[in-house]
Amino acid sequence: MDVTIHSIDRPVDSPKLINLGVEIGDSPITRYRATFDDSDSAITCCEIESDLFMSLSNIAHSKYAKCTVFQIELMEIIKAFLKQEFDLELPVKLGTTKYCTLKPSLLGIAYNKCRYYLTTFLWKIGVNRPNRMIAPKRDNAG
Repeated sequence: MDVTIHSIDRPVDSPKLINLGVEIGDSPITRYRATFDDSDSAITCCEIESDLFMSLSNIAHSKYAKCTVFQIELMEIIKAFLKQEFDLELPVKLGTTKYCTLKPSLLGIAYNKCRYYLTTFLWKIGVNRPNRMIAPKRDNAG
């Protein structure tokens, strides 16, 4: 399943809002909204609608066993668009652009998938579960 960005634009009345036209798999193009804030040099914040965010997570997890691949790439595309450094022709498939820097190698994908299945198996048989934390009783609690 591929994720394709067909359009990126900015409404005139809202300078912080970005409209994205995204096609996920064979579904029709859907409009999503996002905001981007990098006013603080230590923190970059990109808020994407939850439907798109979770779809990107699920697709990246099934392809690469790493959920953040497409999310970080989309954030970098939005950042380049806002700084007017976006030099790609639309439509663009996520995972194929120069902004996709977190895509793991084949060995990394195999490692992530094996680790996921092993962790899930150990959890199901009860080996990998954390101990329950029970707060101590306090006499002076009021």
